[in-house]
Amino acid sequence: MKSIFFKFLPVLVLSLMSSSCMYFGIIETNSSVGKKKQSIDEKVVISQKIPFVGILYYPYLYKKKPHPIATAVPDYSSWHNTRMLRDLERMGGAEIDAVITTFCIEDIFDKKISDRYLKFIELAGSQKFYPRVSFLVDSKNADDTQIHQFLQWCLKQNIMSKKGFFNYKGRPLIIFKNVSETTDIFHPAFTIRKIGTKRSDWSLRTTIDPQKLQLYAKKEQGIVYTSFQKNGNWLIDRDWRGREFKNFFRKTVALHPDILLIASWNDYENGAFAEPNSMDENTMYDRLCSEILRLKYPLKKSFLW
Repeated sequence: MKSIFFKFLPVLVLSLMSSSCMYFGIIETNSSVGKKKQSIDEKVVISQKIPFVGILYYPYLYKKKPHPIATAVPDYSSWHNTRMLRDLERMGGAEIDAVITTFCIEDIFDKKISDRYLKFIELAGSQKFYPRVSFLVDSKNADDTQIHQFLQWCLKQNIMSKKGFFNYKGRPLIIFKNVSETTDIFHPAFTIRKIGTKRSDWSLRTTIDPQKLQLYAKKEQGIVYTSFQKNGNWLIDRDWRGREFKNFFRKTVALHPDILLIASWNDYENGAFAEPNSMDENTMYDRLCSEILRLKYPLKKSFLW
């Protein structure tokens, strides 16, 4: 009996080794397939062009117009630190990259107002997940001298080194609107863009037909309105789930812009607002969060569809 066992022992050992090899071969094959699939998924994510997301923002430095469509919740009477931090935290929660903050060019001559902007930049840099600040400068009726003075003010405040300022193409982004078409603005310390009508300009144009969406400045910039009202009529509807905004947002993303501007966080005058408000509470804010998360993390499925 013992001799028979030893006679078949080599065969048994070889059989076990071969079965083990087959077994572990299956494990290795499945593992390599898993790794291959994971690398493909990663390449899909990497290959997708994810734009920077900016949102237009209006500081509370001026008197509100009577009888607005809605008000912020909670509503503050001024642009103090508490309100700044609340807005930055909400926008950071929505994964917004840049707060495109409107800035009247004359405000650099009012230290009380200009200090508020500098404080906003400081607070934006205080937390990693807060969005960074960029300026949308209203230079209406401004001449070349005033534009030069504004850029010199930015240099004097050293915004290039501030953590809270948004850099685009390696330099702080400053956008000018209402500039003369013949005015060319350039400074080596800044990335400067202009809102205008030339093909090389950015735009804040309101497109109410999703089939006519387009990009501006050699496909660099796109614009999406949360909603829009004119003369009491909703040109871009504000429904209870933000479905029209979703439609515009996804169609604009499909055009592959470098920067996607959302109009806006708190433009109550034109009915374009995304922050939690007295009209429809968190509806548009939740939709905004959902669409940006869907854009930045396409493999995750826990979104508001």
